[in-house]
Amino acid sequence: MALFIKIFGNRMNKRVKEQYEISNGLHEEIFLKNNEWKNSTYLKKINDYFLTDEQFSKEEIKKILEELEEVKLFLSKEVYTELNNILCKLKDLDVLGVKIEGSYCDDTTLEIYETYNNTYNSQFQENKIYIISETILEGLQYMAIKNELNLLSNLDLYSDSYYKRFQIPSLIKELEFININASNIVLKISAKQLINVFSNASIKEGEYGVLFVGN
Repeated sequence: MALFIKIFGNRMNKRVKEQYEISNGLHEEIFLKNNEWKNSTYLKKINDYFLTDEQFSKEEIKKILEELEEVKLFLSKEVYTELNNILCKLKDLDVLGVKIEGSYCDDTTLEIYETYNNTYNSQFQENKIYIISETILEGLQYMAIKNELNLLSNLDLYSDSYYKRFQIPSLIKELEFININASNIVLKISAKQLINVFSNASIKEGEYGVLFVGN
């Protein structure tokens, strides 16, 4: 699996000139092993290894190049060759646009919503914050059941699960365990993404939680 870069040498909706991959190793160096990308404008848009689907114009590519050059200072030399190759391709004067997309697209998903209680009508207001693919959920559940991680073990692709605010720290701890102990790099990345999602919940007051909605 990889994050794909499609380079357009004509119009954005026409022929793809070239296609390249951002490997697991480079993605991990940029987005998991340091936090410099969080201060960026454009790298933030492509940090999700699976669900990224973004198009950038020639002017925006210049900004991406600047952000990558800044982040490069904090990366290990092992990924320099791959990153330099990508930078070189994006600097090509013939490049008019790029599309960067994730490596996984699946119709069967578990959607995650941030919820909070609306005091005016007692209905839950929902804000979708993430999507887990069937493949990733199966991997997370396998590790959760094997290691008796109760909250993640109860997730079901075909039914809903709700966790209140006080349960979210426990949910994060279970994901941190998977991030540390999983031998599969894709599961590590997924766990880290979910940790970031739950750690950055925008609703900080009142009775709120996280709702997992199955198909």
